[in-house]
Amino acid sequence: MPDTRPESALPFHRRWPSLQAMPLPQHRLLYLPIAKNACTSLKRLTVELSPLPAARKAEILHDVHTVTDTEATGLQLKDHDAAAAAGFLAEPGWMRFAVLRDPHDRLVSAYVEKFVIRRERKGLSTAPVVAAVQGCAPEDADLGRGVRFRDFLAHVLASPAESLDPHWRPQIHSFAEIACTHLYAMEHLDLLAADLSGRLGQTVTIGAHNRARPVPDRLVPEAATLWPEEIAEPSRIDPASFYDAESRALVARYFAADLTLHRSVLAENRARVALAESMSQAPASGPAPTPAPAPDAAVAPRPWRKRLSLNGLRRLAGRPAAPGGPKTG
Repeated sequence: MPDTRPESALPFHRRWPSLQAMPLPQHRLLYLPIAKNACTSLKRLTVELSPLPAARKAEILHDVHTVTDTEATGLQLKDHDAAAAAGFLAEPGWMRFAVLRDPHDRLVSAYVEKFVIRRERKGLSTAPVVAAVQGCAPEDADLGRGVRFRDFLAHVLASPAESLDPHWRPQIHSFAEIACTHLYAMEHLDLLAADLSGRLGQTVTIGAHNRARPVPDRLVPEAATLWPEEIAEPSRIDPASFYDAESRALVARYFAADLTLHRSVLAENRARVALAESMSQAPASGPAPTPAPAPDAAVAPRPWRKRLSLNGLRRLAGRPAAPGGPKTG
């Protein structure tokens, strides 16, 4: 029987965003999904790494978002009892990870996928936005005509962050209950794959499922003013096409916490890559070089971990400090 209590009355592992976290106890891994941040690829990877039978994996992978969200697959925190869920967040030795993305790029990706490429698909969360822009009820929204990016952006920037769909809600809100031990920028998914490969003792690759812009190589002047049907080859448009200086600044102000976190994580990822490259180029003769730190050891002193604890992230999101309960880091 479904739980009809308001979300605020639910236990932490049944509330968004924690309910969607995907633990793999046998690997001591927990993935915290953030929509539009390689989410489909990483959910699929988590399913593939699970101990479920092959037939069940195939059923889930057919529609990984719907099946994991609506069925008790054992793959999400919501599928476990509170004690087990708390243990997944508190036990030492776990790799709890998430992926961050520049908010400008993420907004364009959400718009291109949801409001251009798939704008007429039933069941998407776009109707309320289209209706708000068009000034009508959601059931009367003209999804075929849709909205321009500038209208979508104006709606987002005028809305309280907590009311936004998770595909364009600030990423910082995803860290309400779970402190990750590992954070990665979208620019360095190869680093995440390397860390997972080293931890699991097998080669891990991260695919490109559901990517709205696989080759964003076309600049389209004033793309923000075009209607969806006017946008040719939307998957190839460079996201810079959708912004001018003013709109870029407005996004930076609204998503300031996301930018702070993404830039910190991106800088740390780059430092790790540079360290690995310098060590691979070290001369064979002379004193032995200091070995590169193992993935888990490498993340302990990260700048973002010093400054952005769970409560630090909550403060960035405008939330009060965690009152107790599960938190790590």
